[in-house]
Amino acid sequence: MNPEKQPKRPIESMGYYNITPEQATAEEKERELDQMLERVLTSEAAVKINEGNNGIILELDTTNLPEEVRDYFSENSEDDSEEDEKVALKLLKIYTGTEGRHEYDLQKKARRVLKEEKIEGVKVPKPRNFRELVITSDDIAKHLKSLGIKIGPERIVEIISMDLVPGQDLARLMYQAYVREHESEFNEAYPDLDLESHLQRIDVNSLINLVHHLAGIKNKYSNFDDSPQASQERAQIARTINQDIAYKGILDRKHADNLSKAISALHKHGIYHRDLHPRNIMIDEDGNLEIIDFGSAKEINPEKDSDVKSVYQSGPEHTRPSDRGIISIVKQLSKTEADREQETRISRLGDPETLLAKLSAKKPKIWTDFIAEVKQKQETEDFTSEDVDKIISLYENLFGRGSDHKIRIALLLEMSKLGRKEEVINYLKAKIETENSRNKQYRSDFLINQYQSLLDFLS
Repeated sequence: MNPEKQPKRPIESMGYYNITPEQATAEEKERELDQMLERVLTSEAAVKINEGNNGIILELDTTNLPEEVRDYFSENSEDDSEEDEKVALKLLKIYTGTEGRHEYDLQKKARRVLKEEKIEGVKVPKPRNFRELVITSDDIAKHLKSLGIKIGPERIVEIISMDLVPGQDLARLMYQAYVREHESEFNEAYPDLDLESHLQRIDVNSLINLVHHLAGIKNKYSNFDDSPQASQERAQIARTINQDIAYKGILDRKHADNLSKAISALHKHGIYHRDLHPRNIMIDEDGNLEIIDFGSAKEINPEKDSDVKSVYQSGPEHTRPSDRGIISIVKQLSKTEADREQETRISRLGDPETLLAKLSAKKPKIWTDFIAEVKQKQETEDFTSEDVDKIISLYENLFGRGSDHKIRIALLLEMSKLGRKEEVINYLKAKIETENSRNKQYRSDFLINQYQSLLDFLS
């Protein structure tokens, strides 16, 4: 349901109190608070901004709420001295089951772990309070159902209040980047719309539909459909998006490292999120990543192998996605054209770094001798291309010369790392020139490509 179409109830007309606070007992105050909270859910102070499989998200403006309600949502449930800078805006997550307390507790623990481990650049929104609320009003129950809440016969909903994360989720950033890559198609399809203002205005579901339209993929399934067909459709659109926005550098590369450290810290303490996807990674206004939605999270004994092995199993026919899968997505989003060029060079070189490791492990004595001879030559000022050629030819034979020249390339790379980069570059240029000058029958285009790839890499 569009938040703009929600029925509005002015705060002033909500009629909170039946008795004065001075006369009320503790039990009556709690009951009175429940009644106020119940009315707050349908007031103009609460606006639906998102929904998921297990509830909805409301943005709550506490500015004009009664003092008791404002104090309740402003209460700091953690034992720390952090100042509350976001008193006026909170999130309410309303559940249809009985998992609210579980999520609330794990979110608190996860936040505490990241703070104690001093993880930079990644946070968990501060949870404030958890409350079970019995909906007594038929009108309020009907309104909540219209927002997507399936209220059972007992009319109990679970509410978690937490800090609002100002910013956008990673998925929205990806969708927007995709649309910008197809600006000409957008302008052709919607000539009366300004792309940037439209991207900022539309809700995420409309943005998803727009991406499907530009990609030429019909959107058949709901975001909450877990059927194999729906999963295939989401995988198809994800591949299309990733292909078009790859190597655009839309994220800072530090995000992947920070997120990896955060996930490792949580796992060390036995907390597994089990639902990390782009919709559950927020990017706040300060450029930090924030992990949200711990509804599927699980706490295990990290020292117990059986617990660790089964952590992603959620039933005989269903397995939760690995927490670390999101890291590869963030890494891809942080790559630039320079990274693409480097990956191409590495691909053509056959990953000489790996070969270096294999050579040193396979024949450590020869490897040690090679390193020592290169270092000894560092003391000689007249180290020439001929010297490079002699050393490389000698140790290439000792390691086992191959027709693909990979060992030679690996040794040249190691020599450049040992302080002879300039000499190696001159050697490569001379070799490329020599090979190019040969008769076509004797010229090795493969070797030229290998030399050029390493030269590009070093340059």
